[in-house]
Amino acid sequence: MFTYDADMEWDINTPWYRPTRINHVISGAEFGWRNGSAKWPEYYSDSFGAVVNVGPGSPTGVTFGTGAKFPTKYQKAFFACDWSFGTLYAIHLTPNGSSYTGEVEEFIGGQPFPLTDICISKKDGAMYITVGGRKVQSGIYRVTYTGKENTAPAKPRIEGAEERTERQAIAEYHLKSDASVVDKFWKHLGSEDRALRFTARTAIEKVPTKYWAKKALDEKDPFTKLGALISLARLGNEKIQGALVESLLTFDYKSLNQQERFDLLRAYGLTFVRIGAPIEKQRAQVIAQLDPHFPGDSASENIELSNVLAYLQAPDMIARSVELITNALTQEEQIAIAKNIRFVQEGWTDDSEKKLFIWFTRAAGYKGGASFSKFINEIKKDHLARLSSKRKKVLASIINAKPVTKNPLSSNRQLKFVKNWQMKDLTPLLGAGLEGNRDFKNGREMFAAATCYACHRFNEEGGGIGPDLTSAGGKLAPTTYLNLLSSQVMKSVINMDQSHLPLRMENKSSAVSQTSKEMITGSSRISWLPAP
Repeated sequence: MFTYDADMEWDINTPWYRPTRINHVISGAEFGWRNGSAKWPEYYSDSFGAVVNVGPGSPTGVTFGTGAKFPTKYQKAFFACDWSFGTLYAIHLTPNGSSYTGEVEEFIGGQPFPLTDICISKKDGAMYITVGGRKVQSGIYRVTYTGKENTAPAKPRIEGAEERTERQAIAEYHLKSDASVVDKFWKHLGSEDRALRFTARTAIEKVPTKYWAKKALDEKDPFTKLGALISLARLGNEKIQGALVESLLTFDYKSLNQQERFDLLRAYGLTFVRIGAPIEKQRAQVIAQLDPHFPGDSASENIELSNVLAYLQAPDMIARSVELITNALTQEEQIAIAKNIRFVQEGWTDDSEKKLFIWFTRAAGYKGGASFSKFINEIKKDHLARLSSKRKKVLASIINAKPVTKNPLSSNRQLKFVKNWQMKDLTPLLGAGLEGNRDFKNGREMFAAATCYACHRFNEEGGGIGPDLTSAGGKLAPTTYLNLLSSQVMKSVINMDQSHLPLRMENKSSAVSQTSKEMITGSSRISWLPAP
């Protein structure tokens, strides 16, 4: 089974943002979806990962091209509908062991073209697509092929068939506990085929650890051993924690490749989270094993190393962490490390604390989704909580400094009153303007002058409080533009849909009804609330 998995657009530009993606849902698959910053990265070995990442969007219907009177390439493609950006993707799959990798092709796009579902008709071999939603005219499109390529039914894909059959045979043991699977499938824990490795691990985890814990601890092959130790850690057996940590300590970190390092750090993380903190002697030994290699060879390695070392309260990691926060190439790496070290109590100096809170002033100007600034503020709040009252006073000027914001999106141009515009003045221009002769530069300046950028993003610019308007052209009809315009010209008109956040008037003298769309006004301060 394949799916087109959604993203969480509020997390855009955070380290844990994951784009929409195509997933191969094999037996026992786990894709690491968690709330907020708890989402798993794809390199965790106990997460299966994506076939291919697509990007921001709103997934709707999916289907395979099987049965379509299309060229072979498209008969074998997996089609995925994106409602937001009005795009139908053709995903071309390539066997990779017992699973697949994918290549994304934009098959059909339009504005507005808010795709809702798709199917292939067995009767005529045509593709049928439905569109609609948010006041856009609903419709059905029929897609046929008129070229000269062969459209005869494609032959079944045989590449990778043997591997897929083997994986499916192992998956039969996912619903039962059979100790014989340990010896049968153990070798697959070290397989280069991620799907086979994942399926074998899931089957072995169904068996009580008394049948295979010693085998895991005594395993000689590093990659196989790390996979087995991850399984032991996942099952959270307190009786073997000491032996588990001792086994992980046998690895020479420097000699491990990138994935093996991720696996070692994942095994430690699972051990500590699911079983508990190590004894003091082992804590010191793990720090000695990992600390010399921080920072690592990649942003992801830095994030994972800082996470484990911070949990262990490694005293000498702070200066290096703050340097990474200050100088890392991406805001995602900076944010992740600032988050990881927020509960570390030892190792802070006057210099490192100053650098950290200067960074928070800078980070307040970074751009992201609707939750972005809240995450930054929560991380800062945790760092403040570990400071004494005396330190807060010393750092007060930095802590309370106004955010450094680079905002080319606001207009300093002096505006003058022209006239009291009415809908009758603007409606004719709306229709003509959409056909051509639009001034995009002036439109951007108007968007800034009206402070629209304060709440809305467009083309990766602007705030994250309101909906991202980049894809509006792909999902909204011209009649909806008329409604949007009227809400700007006629302030008593409210244009709300389910993507807007509900409003609350703090002194309760004003309110907006989402059902009747009636506004009762009064002097008050408006605050945004989470969507129900």
